[in-house]
Amino acid sequence: MSRRRSLAGALTLLVVVFGASACGVFGGDDTATETTVAATTVPATTSVVVSTTDAGRVLEVSAELFAALGSGDAAVLASASSLVTPGSPAAVLVAHQATVAALAAEVILPEASSTTTSTPAESTVTDTTVLDTTTTTESVPPVDVVYADAVFDDEGLVRSFSVNGVSIDSLVREAGPVSVVEGVQGRIASAYRTAAGRVSVLFDVTAADEALSVFGFAAVHRARTISDGSSGLTEAFGAWGVDSVLAGASSRMLVVFDDGALDGEVLVTVLTESGVDLDLALPLIAP
Repeated sequence: MSRRRSLAGALTLLVVVFGASACGVFGGDDTATETTVAATTVPATTSVVVSTTDAGRVLEVSAELFAALGSGDAAVLASASSLVTPGSPAAVLVAHQATVAALAAEVILPEASSTTTSTPAESTVTDTTVLDTTTTTESVPPVDVVYADAVFDDEGLVRSFSVNGVSIDSLVREAGPVSVVEGVQGRIASAYRTAAGRVSVLFDVTAADEALSVFGFAAVHRARTISDGSSGLTEAFGAWGVDSVLAGASSRMLVVFDDGALDGEVLVTVLTESGVDLDLALPLIAP
């Protein structure tokens, strides 16, 4: 596995490769993980609809879920899928972060310093983990993240919650439509606007009858609404994943944009084995 390109900047998430069929990891440098929070109780403002669980179990579920999100551990996050309503915004975010965390485990330094503060309603973890590079290791100022306001379904599973006071219903996008160019398929798998305002996008690319390379580091986000004097284009500052895909195989990759809305589309270029450039326009579904 080799990093195709180093991209300086701060990343506030963690990643994975899904269904990867070939080698080649490329990514960003000097990256800090997004700070996370494990809430210990459900705040008084939480909406709760429960018919099959008692109040004590509700508190346990929310605390376990928020602790999993705060851990940044891929296995813990994968296990947390049993705590959320299938297909809900909470399920989308948990799956997204689990995927992100798995790849990050390959490139993030194991050492990290953290400071924990607690109140009766929540505990805050400040993480300063950074990427290891061949030339420098630089810590990026962390971002405090508070998970709270859990909303439950009638089975006692979490279907939504807030991140720094904003409902995740407006912060995540699930899988988008499939785009096909010359037999090559691509689509957004999920997206998340982080507490730091960055847009983290997982996308899938499936090769046709020949192998291809994916230029994730050159991905561009094109906004749905373009302001006067603006191109409406935002270049990726980080890309992670397997960039070589065998014929008929698929790869899930991550790109992160420094700022933007969860709308418009992500433009990704791939190069086939025969040397043909193909441009994929992958829509982000807006509310």
